[in-house]
Amino acid sequence: MSSALTFSDEQLTAYLDGEADAALCTQIESALERDAALAARLQALEVDAAAIRATFDALLLSAPPAPAAVDAAESGRMRVSEAETSERAALRDVTSQDRASRDATSQGGSAGPSRARRHDGVVTPTRPVRALAWAACAAGFALLGGLGGWLAAGSQAQSWDSAAATYHALYVRQTLAPVIAEPARQARELARVSSALGRPLNAADLRSLKDLAYKRAQVLGYEGRPLIQLAFLSRDGVPIALCIIRAAGSSGSGDVATARYDGLNAARWSKDGYDFLLLGNKDAEQLRTYAEHFRAKL
Repeated sequence: MSSALTFSDEQLTAYLDGEADAALCTQIESALERDAALAARLQALEVDAAAIRATFDALLLSAPPAPAAVDAAESGRMRVSEAETSERAALRDVTSQDRASRDATSQGGSAGPSRARRHDGVVTPTRPVRALAWAACAAGFALLGGLGGWLAAGSQAQSWDSAAATYHALYVRQTLAPVIAEPARQARELARVSSALGRPLNAADLRSLKDLAYKRAQVLGYEGRPLIQLAFLSRDGVPIALCIIRAAGSSGSGDVATARYDGLNAARWSKDGYDFLLLGNKDAEQLRTYAEHFRAKL
């Protein structure tokens, strides 16, 4: 029986992967000296490492950078970028070693499958496919990790004030202009939101600023807590929102402080266990004046 049929594909693959024991390596190498068919089988079992290298080099080099995430995820994105760089360097090292090994083999004139040095009596074939596969998988995981980190950062919960500002940023004049100020309806709305908030709200207090027309009240929610939005429209058509939520833990300062969210000016303060946020595309000082008025009234 020809030696080409003596060895199974599993044994020949183990030989190529450097996993065959010393006895099997000796048998295969002895057979290779007299059996061209066995050499052909080994050649057929070898994967084209150059093609794999070229494919993954192209993928790594053409991979887009991770999208810019929110500031809170900056350090995580930097770690992902460093991991990607390390994996690319590892893959280049592996492919460089493979190229050098093949060049050495071709200069030696060997027509059979390439084999490396003998270590402790075992012949270890030069077959970079497994190393390339591991490096490619690691690089893939790094890229997926970068995408996952970006998605996780993007999905992180906003603070209540940022969430309220994001919602109010969608408001335009036409959102509130058609809302008719019907006292009966407004009274029902305020009764509902007062019950949800656990704090009475008076329509007269909300109508006490001549520059702002009180329009409506809504019960929103944030992490299981009612978030109340009171909507106003200024004389020049600017939507203004006063948002109130029960403070989680200790409340903030009772003094009015200005801030900025999503391109909107804001004024915020705390009082009697509640946090207040006034939002609108108004001058910061004008908004502060409105806030001081509501702080005294509510």
